[in-house]
Parts: sequence; C-alpha cells; structure tokens
Amino acid sequence: MMNAAELSKGFILSAALLLMSSCSYMQQVADAGQTTAAKAEASEKTSAQPVAVNTATKQPAQQPSATRPTASNTAGNALRINNPKYGRITADKSSPKAGEQVALTVHLPADCELASLSVADSKGNLLSVSADGSFVMPSGTATVSAQVVKPDNTDMVAVKGATIEKKVMASPSIFHDKVPLTVNDYYICDHPITQGEWERYMTYYGVASKGTEYGQSDAYDAYKPKPELGIGKDYPVYYVSPMEVIIYCNLMSMAQGLEPCYYDEQHQCDPKEWAKNPAFKIATDANGKYYVNDYVFSGFALDCNEQANGYRILSEAEWEYAAREGNDGFKPEHYKITTWDRETYESTRWADGEPHPIKQKAPNALGIYDLMDNQAYTSDGVLRGGQAYPVSNNYTVRARYTFNISSDTRNSFGFRLVRTKKQPKYVVYQ
Repeated sequence: MMNAAELSKGFILSAALLLMSSCSYMQQVADAGQTTAAKAEASEKTSAQPVAVNTATKQPAQQPSATRPTASNTAGNALRINNPKYGRITADKSSPKAGEQVALTVHLPADCELASLSVADSKGNLLSVSADGSFVMPSGTATVSAQVVKPDNTDMVAVKGATIEKKVMASPSIFHDKVPLTVNDYYICDHPITQGEWERYMTYYGVASKGTEYGQSDAYDAYKPKPELGIGKDYPVYYVSPMEVIIYCNLMSMAQGLEPCYYDEQHQCDPKEWAKNPAFKIATDANGKYYVNDYVFSGFALDCNEQANGYRILSEAEWEYAAREGNDGFKPEHYKITTWDRETYESTRWADGEPHPIKQKAPNALGIYDLMDNQAYTSDGVLRGGQAYPVSNNYTVRARYTFNISSDTRNSFGFRLVRTKKQPKYVVYQ
C-alpha cells in the first residue's frame, strides 16, 4: 500500500497531466479560430478586388490569353480557339452542338494578313471550312487555329483592281486588245528590284560559275553589274534570268512567312528542292546564294498560283494598269492616255542614256517610281517600260516587246514584284 506522501505525489502528477491536456486543447481551438479568421479576411479582400466588366454585355470581361478557355455544352462538345500571335478569332456560338453551323471571324491589325485558317476535330482530322469561314461542329472537341503573318509592305503600293470593259484609245495595249479584262487587287513594289535587294539571296551567273561561255574571254566578269549600266546597292539589278527571278520571288515569300507562288510538278515551292533536279541547273555559291548555272535556260516546268499571297513577277495587265494610274478602275482620262505630255514624262523618267539609282525622279499618281525608265519582265513573256535612252515624241505607256521566258536571258532588263492582295470575307481589320 502507498503511504500518504506517495499518494499526494500521485494526485499532484495527475493534476499536472490534466492541466497540460487542457492547455493543448485550448491552443488548438485558438489556432483554428485564427485560421478561420484569416480565411474570412482573405475572402473579403478577394471579393473587394475590382473585376473588369464588358460594358456592352455587363458580364465579366474575358482576360486576354493566347488560348481561349474551352466552351462545352451538356452534350460534351467543346469549341477551343487558339488565337494567333497577331489578332484574334471569334465564333458566333460559344458552345455549339454537334451538327450545328459555326461561323468564324478573324480580327486582324491593319498590317497583318491571314495565311491560313484550320479547324480540327478531337482526333486531329481537319474539317472543311467554307469561303465564308463557317464549319459544321463535330462530336467532341473542335480546335480552331490560324497562321497570321506581318509582311514587309514598306515599299509596296496597294492598287485597287477593276474589270475594264471599255477599250483604251489605241493599240498595242492589253486594255485595247483583250477587253473585258479583270485586274484583281494587288500590291506592287514602288521601285525596280535593286542590286542590294537581289544580293540578299542571289548572286550573278558567271561570277559564281566562272569558265568561258559564248566566246566571252572572261565569263567571271561577263554578267555582274558594270559601271556603264550602274553599280551599287540602289541601282536596279540586271543580267538576271526569268528563272532566277522566280527563285528570288519564292525565297522572299518564304523569308516573310508568305505562301510562295511558284511550284514544280511535285508541288515543291522551295528552291532548295528544285536544285535537286539537274534539269533546272540551279546552284549556290560558297555563301549559299542562288543562281542558274547556264547562260540560256530552257525546259523548266513551273506553275504560278496567283491566288497565293507571296511575291511574283507582275503581269502585263498589272504593269499597264499601274502605268495608266488605274485604281478602282480607270477615270475618263486614263482611257485616252497613249503618250505622256513632255512635262510629266520628263519629271518621272531620265531618258538620258545614263544609269541612275532608283527613286530619283517623281513617282506617278499612285506613288510608283521608275515605271517608264526601266524595261521589266512580265509573266506574259512581254517586256514593258520605257528605254533608258531618249526617243523623240515617244512618251508612251504602250511600248511593249516580246521575249522568250525560257531563253532570253542575261540582258539589261530589270523587274519589279507584285503580291496578290486578297483576304477571305471572314477577315475583319481592326
């Protein structure tokens, strides 16, 4: 049996343990109370934060993001929109059902263009998108994506096309011989392509290939720019073949994310792939710059997709339409132009037999330089543009000369580029 002292110690120990347990329980209650208060305070702070509201719908505004949240309906269908880097895509239905028609609109900044729009189902199969931007909602998820590019239009002039039904006054003129004739909207380079622009991607035949051709004692120097025709980054390029111009066009398009216009029988657009065909005689120098390794080139099989938004050689109609200063059709005076008056002629071209850099004379009414001072290749096998030498009383927009696109090469002809200006109906500019 415990004596009185031991029994007293036992009571004291039990009381201490009971007191410690009670204190621990009270601390837990206090901690819980503090946690609950903190949560309540945080909730009050969150609810007090301002929320952006769309003033038109009085609903919380959607926060900008590269990808819109998936919208779904009770049937389990979902529409997902991947917005491009530039602009955004909207749909007329936020939560469409399977089988419903969905209309898309692409909103773009003024300096951008839509390169492609695609809609894929949940398995990755591409769906058909109509010309008005609509598609049929599949079962499951539909994902909308777009490729938007920002091309360099620094030196490009936008020209509004038209259908010309009335003949101009005199022939030879494509608007006299082939009306009615439609010219679509296009961009035209405001100057002939310069040697500096050419040498970004291309070199000159002979300079790269060396050797002796057609009796030339030094083919190394035969086809590079010469002092008598002008040398310098701001002088028009010359001694280039139509095939080399086509290569240049596609390289320019690819560099800017545009759809190339020219393609071969295998639908290849990349000149690197064309170079694998020995018949094309395409080569590159040590710096990777392209040229055609032949004085005369024939036998190539390339087609042009004029609906693509890439660069291409302008057509004869596009040249003359711009030379007559057409824009959304011809004004009455445009039909009468056969020759320029001397003041206009001399203010816009040199006609002195000497080479000059680009943009040294006044542009025409559209803002295009040097149209009458440089002969230029066109895609129709016709050279258009005035000669560099003065011709008495020959201030004409009708001067034209035919050439063989497969064999007339290495002459002092230049060229300028155009791009088709065409966007789908469902593209809206902001």
